Amino acid sequence: MATILDWLAVPWRRGLGTVLTAPGLIAEGALDWVTPAGVALDVAWATVRPGGCLVMTAATPADRDALHAAALTSGAEVVEDEGGLLVARRRSDGAWVYRPWWRRVRNCLVIRYGGLGDALMASSILPALKADGWHVTVNTGPEGEAVLRHDPHVDAWIVQDRDQVAMGDLPAYWAALATRFDRVINLTESVEASLLKVPGRLDFFWPDAARRLACGVNYLEQTHAIADVSYEGPRQRFHPTADEVAQADALVARHRPLVLWVLGGSAEHKVWPWTPAALVRLLAARPDVTVALAGGPDCAELARSALAQVAAFGGDRDRLLDLVGRQDVRAAMALATRATLVVGPETGLLNAAACEANAKVVLLSHSSAVNLTRDWTRTTALAPAPEAAPCQPCHRLHPDTSHCPRHASGFALCAATIPVDAVVDAVLAALDPMEVAHAA
Repeated sequence: MATILDWLAVPWRRGLGTVLTAPGLIAEGALDWVTPAGVALDVAWATVRPGGCLVMTAATPADRDALHAAALTSGAEVVEDEGGLLVARRRSDGAWVYRPWWRRVRNCLVIRYGGLGDALMASSILPALKADGWHVTVNTGPEGEAVLRHDPHVDAWIVQDRDQVAMGDLPAYWAALATRFDRVINLTESVEASLLKVPGRLDFFWPDAARRLACGVNYLEQTHAIADVSYEGPRQRFHPTADEVAQADALVARHRPLVLWVLGGSAEHKVWPWTPAALVRLLAARPDVTVALAGGPDCAELARSALAQVAAFGGDRDRLLDLVGRQDVRAAMALATRATLVVGPETGLLNAAACEANAKVVLLSHSSAVNLTRDWTRTTALAPAPEAAPCQPCHRLHPDTSHCPRHASGFALCAATIPVDAVVDAVLAALDPMEVAHAA
C-alpha cells in the first residue's frame, strides 16, 4: 500500500531507476534515480547521474547526515526534506544547495495531463490565478511542461511520465498531492470524456443529436467553469523565449508572407488528405507566398506527396519549406505565433496561435467551431457540409478507426469532405494585404 510520501516521491522517480538492495547491483552506467534499501548511501549516491535523484520515503536523521556527507563532495540539491521524504538531485557543477519544498501562502495546484493543446487551453486560467495572488504549481506530463515551460504564470512544476501513475491509482495520488495545497484545480476530463466522449463509456454511443446537445460547449468556457475562474474571453498563450522568437522571425523575414501549414494532429482524423492539391493551387495563385510544412514524423509521407505534386505541376519548389520532423515542438509553436497565416486541423500548433494577431484557418474534425475556435482571433473555421459528413461534429475521441466513418480515399470522412476549393478560398481571403504589399 503506497503512503502519502510514496506518492509525493513520484515526480522524482522518472526515467531509468531502480531500488538498490545490495552493493554492486548496477554493473555499469548511472541511473536517473535510485531508492536505496539496505545499501550504503554513498554507494547509492554514486549510481545517480547528474540531474537524477536519490529518493528515500522513510529517511532517518542518520540517513540525512550520511546523504549530506556523500553529496557535499560531488554536488547536490536537496529538493525534498519533510517527514521521512528525503530527495537529493545530483548537480553537475559540484555545488551544494538546500532548497526543499515548503508550504507557501495561497498555494494552488493545477492538474492537467493530455496533449499539447490541452496544456495550452489550461493556460487560459493561469493569469487570473496569479492576479488573485495564488502561487501556481502545474502537475502535467513532459509534453505539457515543454509547452508551458516559460509561462510567467507558473511558479513550480510536478511532472510525471505518461502512465507513471496507473489510472486506478490517480485518486490516491491526487489526494496525496492535495495535502500540500490550499486549492486544487483538477482539469482531468474537463474536455475529454465530458465534451469529447471516450470509447467504452455509454455516452460514446449516444445518438449524434444527444452528443451534440450535451457537448455543444466552448472548451475554454468549460475549463474556466471547472476552475472557478471567471471567463472573459480566451487567455491561452504560448510563451516563446527571445531566442525562439528571433529564430521564427528570421525565417518569416526571409519568406514573408509565410503560411505555416500543419499537416496532421494527434489522431488519424486530424489529417486533411488534399493538402498537396491545395498547395499547387495556392502557390500558383499567389507567387509571393511561401508555405512551410509542419508536423510530426508521421506526416512525412504527406509532405513528400506535397513536394512531388508541386514539382509535377510546375510549381516553385523553393517556395515550399519542409519542416516536418525538423523542429522541436517549441520551435514549431514559436513559428505558429509569428507566421502570416497558420493552416491546419485541431492541433496544438493551432492552439498556440489562437489568441495571436495572425490569421488562422482551422479544419475541424471531431469538434465544432463553438467548441474550439469561437473566441479565437482572426480565425476561419471550416467544416464539411452536413450532407457530406453527417457524423461531424461527432464529439468523440477516436483511438482507432472503428467508430470513425471512412471516405472512399480511406481517410476520415469529416476530413476528406472539406473541399479543396473551400480551403484555398479561405487561405487566399485570410492572407493579409499589408503583408503582400510589404513583400512586394
